[in-house]
Parts: sequence; structure tokens; C-alpha cells
Amino acid sequence: MNANVIWLVVSTILEVRAFEMPYIRFLGARAGARARGAAAVVTLCGAIVACHPVLQAGNGVPARRLVIAVPQEPPSLNTLLTEGPSSTMLGSLVYSYLLTFDDRGHLAPDLAAAVPSSRNGGISADGRTIVYRLRKNVVWQDGVPLTARDVVFTQRAIMNRNNNVFSRYGFERVLSIDAPDPYTVRIRLRTPFSPILTQFFGPARGPIA
Repeated sequence: MNANVIWLVVSTILEVRAFEMPYIRFLGARAGARARGAAAVVTLCGAIVACHPVLQAGNGVPARRLVIAVPQEPPSLNTLLTEGPSSTMLGSLVYSYLLTFDDRGHLAPDLAAAVPSSRNGGISADGRTIVYRLRKNVVWQDGVPLTARDVVFTQRAIMNRNNNVFSRYGFERVLSIDAPDPYTVRIRLRTPFSPILTQFFGPARGPIA
């Protein structure tokens, strides 16, 4: 592939430094967590680096910095307010979710300590109550601990009609949400909703802000 063609197509270089991200504020809350990469993105990045001399090693790019080319600049760094490929990629690289997908496409813990299930008491018998237990010692970029109150805040911010989020799908199924303790989030659904684990701050929806 011609490197000049790549350079013409790519209009923006998004630099994601390992475990570094400037503070991002959303409606007064802290947004963002640790930087994470996906295998497909790394493969794409490797191909671009191999083709373009400016991005190759020894051309001023620090060894610990991952440089990713995207076709357009994201309209916002807050993926709760945007949609599209750029936002999807940004969300998976920069932010953290309650649950994520493992390398086999199965749900796996991210900020949650375990995937809620009926076996571990995370899903009630009627399928309407979901309990998430958060991992401890998780902090925002400014060192403040992540707690269940952050999850509650973001859910309520998303459902606030004064906030122009691009989608409330999944979140509108929640009848109530509370934090019994700093590391427990409990939601009560209006009716059973099978995709709730992927939609409520899961890999198919927005991150915690």
C-alpha cells in the first residue's frame, strides 16, 4: 500500500499514550479510565507504521507511545455524546466499562469484579434485579477512587432529558438504581431485559463518566 495514499486518507492522528489521558469532564463528573487496546486496532496501527516512514521507529516517536491513525477527528472525547466508528474506537481504547468482551467474545469483568449471574447472586430469580460488585483500588486519573456513586451519577445524567446523549437504549429499562455501599450497584428493571449486561455500561453501550 502506498504510504502517500494512507497519509492523504488519514486526516487525524490520535495519540494515545500508555496509561495516560488528560482529564475529561462531563456534566461535572470525571470521565475516562485506563487506556486499553484491541488486537484489531494494534494490527491496523502496525500496518500504518510499516507503510509510513514518519511513523516508523527512529523518526521521533517514543517507544512507549502508540500512534493510531483515524479517518476523521472524533466530534467529542465523550462517547456518551457521540456515535460512529471514531467514537466506538475511542471508547474501547480510552474508557472503562462495567463489563467487556474477552478474546472469545464472552462477557468478562472490567470495572465489575464479576459478571452478574443467577449463580453468583448478581441476577434475581425474576430477572429484574441486577447487582454489580465493583473492583476495589480503581481510581480516576486524578487519583480519586471510583465508587458505585459514579455509576449512579452517570445513569441519572444519561436519563436527564436536558443532556443531549445520542442514545438511552438499555438505560431507559432501569426503574431504579442505588448504591448500597461504595462498591455495590443495584439496578431494578421495569421488565426483564436479556441484553441488559451488554447495554448497561457494557461493551455495547457508553462508559462510566
